[in-house]
Amino acid sequence: MSNLITEEILGRLKGTAMSAKKLSVASNTIRMEYIKKFSELRNNREVMVYYSGWTQRPNTNVPFDMDEIDLHQLIEACRGLDGKRGLDFFIRTPGGEIGVAEKLVTTLEDKFGSDIEVFVPHVAMSAGTLIACASKQIHMCEGASLGGIDPLINTSRTGLPVSARTVIEEFEMATDSSQSDPTRARIWQMRIGSYHPGLIPRSKNAIRWAEQLATTWLGKFMFAGDDDAKERSRKVCEALLDNVDHSHRIGKDEARDIGLKVATDGPKLSQMITDLGDACSASFNLCQRTHSLINTSSGYCLEKTI
Repeated sequence: MSNLITEEILGRLKGTAMSAKKLSVASNTIRMEYIKKFSELRNNREVMVYYSGWTQRPNTNVPFDMDEIDLHQLIEACRGLDGKRGLDFFIRTPGGEIGVAEKLVTTLEDKFGSDIEVFVPHVAMSAGTLIACASKQIHMCEGASLGGIDPLINTSRTGLPVSARTVIEEFEMATDSSQSDPTRARIWQMRIGSYHPGLIPRSKNAIRWAEQLATTWLGKFMFAGDDDAKERSRKVCEALLDNVDHSHRIGKDEARDIGLKVATDGPKLSQMITDLGDACSASFNLCQRTHSLINTSSGYCLEKTI
C-alpha cells in the first residue's frame, strides 16, 4: 500500500520539476488527508503521529531513538490540540530515553487525562512500548510489534548499548563464578573492568524506574477502575521486563497473552490504521533525508532531517 501512496504522491507532481521540497510538501499533504479521514472515522478525536524512519534507514549511522529534541517538538505539537476530544497517538520508534517517555506521557495526560489510545501500525519497541502502557488500549496492525521495556545501558567506552537486565545478570554470574572458582576471577576482571563506574546501581535504578512507570501507567490508564488493576499491572510489567531478549518482538497475540488490552478492530478501522501508517512510510520512500515525522490533526507538521 505504501507503494500505491508513493505513486499517488508522484502522480500529483506529474508535469512539474521534481525537488526535495516539493516531495516533502506533497507527502505532508497526503499524510494530513489520511489523518483527517482517520479523525472523522474516530468521531473527530485528535490525532498525533510520531513516526521514526529507523526501519527504512538501515544503513544510516544516525541514532533514531526518541530524544530531548523529539520531546520538545511533541510538546509543541500538543499545544494545538483540544484536550476534550481525546487523543489517538500513532507511533513507530525503536525506543528512547525513559525520561523522554515519562515527560511525554505527563504532557499528554495533563492535556487529555486518561482518554488516550495508542496505535502501532508497524513497531514500537522499548520506550515506545512503555508509552503504549499509558493508554486505554493499544491498536496493532497484523504483523505489528511491541518490545520489552528493560532499559538499554551503555556498558563501556565502546558506547554499545546492552539491556540493563543483562548487565546485572552478567555481574551476578561473574560474582558467583569467581566465588566458586577463584581462578576465574582474573578472566571476569577483564570483562567487568571495562564497565563504567556506577554501572550496576545505574542499571538497577533504570529497571526500577521503568517498572515504576509501567505499573503506574497501566493501573491509571489501561486497567483504571478494574478491581484487580494493581495485580494485572504488576503481571504485565513483569512480562515486559522479563522479555526473552530486548530485541524480541511481541506480536498482537503475545501482547494479549501477557495481559495488555489490545483492541479488536473492525475491517474499516484496521484499513485506516494501515493506510495512515503507509502514508507515513511513503514519505520516507520519497524523502531520503527524512529522519522522523510529527503530524497532528490540528495541522502541525514537522520533518526532522538527517
